[in-house]
Parts: sequence; C-alpha cells; structure tokens
Amino acid sequence: MHLIRDSVISEINNILDASVFTRHAFTTAFNNKEKSQVISITFKEIDNFRFVVEEMNDKTWHVFECPGKTFITGEETACNVFNDCIKRIRPWLTRLLEECVVNIEEPAEILAHMRVNLEHQANELPKPDEPFGTEEALQWQQKLDSLVEELEKLKEANEIQDFEIGTLRKDLESLKNQVYNMPKKLWFLSAGNKILNALERVSNSKLLEKLLQSATLALLIENASHGGSQ
Repeated sequence: MHLIRDSVISEINNILDASVFTRHAFTTAFNNKEKSQVISITFKEIDNFRFVVEEMNDKTWHVFECPGKTFITGEETACNVFNDCIKRIRPWLTRLLEECVVNIEEPAEILAHMRVNLEHQANELPKPDEPFGTEEALQWQQKLDSLVEELEKLKEANEIQDFEIGTLRKDLESLKNQVYNMPKKLWFLSAGNKILNALERVSNSKLLEKLLQSATLALLIENASHGGSQ
C-alpha cells in the first residue's frame, strides 16, 4: 500500500480549514493499512457524510464521496492519478455545505408547524378556561419531567450545553407548580411555547430528530384531548 507524505496530509488539512467548517468539524485518518484507506474524512455532525480514498492497485484509486454529485447516498469513482482524488475534496465540501444549509432550515420549518399545531390543540381543550383536574395535572407534570430527563441525557452526551437548558428547566418547574391554578388553555400554550423557544435556540436537525423520536414531546404532537378530557 502506498502511504501519503505528511506534506500531503497538511495540504488536505489546509483544504478543510479553508472551508466554512474548518478541519475541526471532521474526523480524519490517513494511511490505514488495515482498510487500505489512504484518506478518510468524516463529518462529525452527520457521520454518513464521508470522503474516502482506497488504494485498489498500483494504478487505480477508489474514491467514495457522500454526499455525491448526484446522489445524497454517495457515489464511487475510480481515479488513475492520485492528485485527482485530492482535487475532489473541495467540490465535496461544497456539496456538504449545501446539505447542511438544508438541514439547518428543516428544524425551523418543523418548529413552525408545531407552533400551529400547539395553537390548534389548545383550542380543542375541553373547558379551556378552567384549571386541569388533579389526575390531568399529574399527567402533564410527568410529561414535563420526561422532557427535562431527555434533555439531561443529551447534556450528558455533550449534545447540548447546560446553559442552553437551564432557563427551560426553571420555566418548566414553575409551570409544573402552576398547572393546578392556571386555565388549561393558558397553561398549555405557555408550556408549549417555552419548550419550542428552547428548541429554537439549540435545535439542529439531528438533535430535533432525537427529541421528536421520543415520547417527551407528546405535549405538542399528540392530540390534546388525550390529556385534556375530564
């Protein structure tokens, strides 16, 4: 297996640094004899996005790029000149940025739909001007506790910072105490908007997807009547 020189590795790192991401956004590995991978670059935020060069034989290099020029799932190319492999890194970084711009926009759209849904559910609550009954109030308190637990897990996994959820934690604790006293609709809208405001501050598509997959956002995505009937 051919091994690339340190000067070539520096050139690749300089290409990554010149991008909007910088090299710190990537996990890189070079000269992996076990996998016959001369270059391996993985985007940390979305690890499916990779650029890999493998040595096939003395005259051919296999390049895998995800996202590809045409397909989001990636594309494979054979290069007969090694420098042609390196030339493909910059276009790959451009496509990567394009996909990340799309990913950044998606949470805003999701949250906008959730705000509309929140208002709709609030209007569907039975007897919206009265407080929740004891059993209902306990159910909503448990849902808020579950959401805080989910955020704490993300904090422990270093996917979210403590200061990003500190305000939400305090707000939800206050709302838990008010669930017996506030009118249903007012409390429901207050709790929902507090949660959405927090998600708006910290959300990226990956984080929001994890939260949406859990039951903790039932407050916003299930039918309000499930927790609002007498």
